[in-house]
Amino acid sequence: MIIHDNIKETMLNAINVTGANGITKIAVFGYLNASSSYEYLDDVKTITWNTADNGAIEATEDIVFNIPSGCQVEQVHIFYDDGTGVTAPQTYTKAIEYALPEALVYNNQGYYTVTNIKITLS
Repeated sequence: MIIHDNIKETMLNAINVTGANGITKIAVFGYLNASSSYEYLDDVKTITWNTADNGAIEATEDIVFNIPSGCQVEQVHIFYDDGTGVTAPQTYTKAIEYALPEALVYNNQGYYTVTNIKITLS
């Protein structure tokens, strides 16, 4: 199936909704400490997107997460926000799940930055 460029832009701009009903939330996932189960390591952050161009949409800025000492970052999840106002990541529908090639262990409190967030239709 070939998707015409105008339709690609329309589809991608549908992600870029201010407020409700868009793919606008992001969180990091991993272990809080050696004896915990998987969980979200910081608050859910909001992605602000540029207008789609040439079959792609990009975030306007990098997203920075505060990671407590002893945590292990393993995945980044991007969510669909249904506009209900509930902020717990478990209530969102995952749109994209990215597993890091290797887990990052934080021996001290630090920051994990997600850069160059981009969705492309080709």
